Amino acid sequence: MRLLLILFFLSSIHAANLPQDCLSLIDRYSDGSIYIDQEEREQNKSEIEWIRKKNPYQGGYKLNEKKIRQEYLSIVKRIVRGVFELGEHPRKDVPNYRGIHKELRYTMVSGQAINTLWQLMKDVEERAIEGDFLEAGVWRGGVSIFMKAFIHAYENTKRHVWVADSFEGWPKIEDDPDTIRCNNAVKKWIMVSDKAVQRNFARCNLLDEKVHFLKGWFKDTLAKAPIEKLAILRLDGDLYSSTKESIEALYPKLAVGGYIIVDDYNMFPGCNQAIDEYRESHGITAPMYRQGARCKGVYWKKDY
Repeated sequence: MRLLLILFFLSSIHAANLPQDCLSLIDRYSDGSIYIDQEEREQNKSEIEWIRKKNPYQGGYKLNEKKIRQEYLSIVKRIVRGVFELGEHPRKDVPNYRGIHKELRYTMVSGQAINTLWQLMKDVEERAIEGDFLEAGVWRGGVSIFMKAFIHAYENTKRHVWVADSFEGWPKIEDDPDTIRCNNAVKKWIMVSDKAVQRNFARCNLLDEKVHFLKGWFKDTLAKAPIEKLAILRLDGDLYSSTKESIEALYPKLAVGGYIIVDDYNMFPGCNQAIDEYRESHGITAPMYRQGARCKGVYWKKDY
């Protein structure tokens, strides 16, 4: 009976309210129907039980929205990073490297970088900065999924998520030094179809009419996309051309007080060049901060 109730909540995610929806995922986590390492589950058991204290209240739970949001987003973060999967049994064919199932993860972004994104989204939410969230260069969609999970957890019905990618890998630019130094295996590995990304959203019950896919090369899609305003702009296009095209098209739509994140800064020389040129030509002097102590990407707040 309990399993049927959980499945009902998951299948009616858009009709369910925040506590029911978040608690249903926490239920799956605590019951083991989301596969995780047994040791990790035991370590988190006491925290989960704290959230799920019995009380004659809605759904039989004593609700603490702040704690529920935190636990819900922590679970989604682990899902997109491949720490565990949405399935009842572990896949024996998937190698486990330091707790990360590389073939199951939906993002290559580190935990520190996701935590930074989390804090920036929380900041714009608390300061009521208007605008949508957009990621340009999404791979398997993990960061975009986390953006949508955040919007869902905070019940913000105004924000949309924009998922921009060619879904065909990198553009063919023969003289780009960053494409030259990467072999064909890497280029093939980063090619993920839009259908695959949509399936990943759906597996997390986060695919709805407020998730928009911008399929195509950035030079063809971003400038004409019907985006009014952005609160979070995340660039992960790797190359000079992709970074240049995305910042030129989208930075003017970033709200004052919003954040831009450039994941490949300090990793791809072409990305650095594109960002430095844009900042200099537009007189942008806002300080840049690293995403984390072990992260090479940067972010800054738009101050005018």
